[in-house]
Amino acid sequence: TQRPLWEVIGGERSWGVEIPKGLNGKVLLGYTVEEFCYWAKCNFCTYPGDNTKIKFDPNFVNDLNDGYLRVFLNSPALSPKFLKTYLPQLKPRNDIDYWTHLRCDTGVFRVLESTFKECQRAGFNLAHFCPLTGLEFPSNRMLAWMKKGHDLDIVLRTFELYHKYRLRPAISLIFGWANLTAEDIKEAREFLFRLSDVMRGRVSVKCHSLAAKVNTDLYKDAPEGTTIRLGPFELGRILELDSEQQELNSQYREVLMKAGFLHLVDMGLNPENDFL
Repeated sequence: TQRPLWEVIGGERSWGVEIPKGLNGKVLLGYTVEEFCYWAKCNFCTYPGDNTKIKFDPNFVNDLNDGYLRVFLNSPALSPKFLKTYLPQLKPRNDIDYWTHLRCDTGVFRVLESTFKECQRAGFNLAHFCPLTGLEFPSNRMLAWMKKGHDLDIVLRTFELYHKYRLRPAISLIFGWANLTAEDIKEAREFLFRLSDVMRGRVSVKCHSLAAKVNTDLYKDAPEGTTIRLGPFELGRILELDSEQQELNSQYREVLMKAGFLHLVDMGLNPENDFL
């Protein structure tokens, strides 16, 4: 008789994971459209590899009951090809918002406005499309260090298009960096205030705690930190910050709070849960 894995390797049956007995509130529906990131060069990336072709049927929403729904088009970063091909095919329902991860790079920007115009011709209300951009830290030096493949200028130009076509975008920012400089904070202040001004504050901001995940470049290069585990498995570690870096991260948070964005969500109150 085959023994269960938890018994073979030791530990508790639940591996320390608490399973909720019920769900309250709105349920987010996910539809996987791409398995890997087409960029896959960021130093904290866990999605390297070639994308496999997944058949996408925009008509899947026809089988969903009426009611306010959020559909997440699952992709580490939606490719320009998918964006151009399928965004105009999304079904225009006023009770459905479509969310996805979308990079602000030249490949995406090149097809963005023509795709938005095609959506309008097809009758799709772009106010129901909510792209989430992983900005992480808004300074050009940090973006280059992370190997993000874009700079702040194209991020701002992308969000100007979002505002022009009335999208409801979101950004994610990461706190807990161990290599910030005073110049990074200055540039972050200038950019976040400018972005808030362009968007009239209408950007949802999700704040996360940095974790160096196993099998990423950041994990290999980072100094020792607090190990994060799920049962017997090591998932990564939280970086150690000296007093100077703690102060710079605090200044970064203060800049964000003063930038005037209307919706802030702190996902990093518990770094281990945020990581999971």
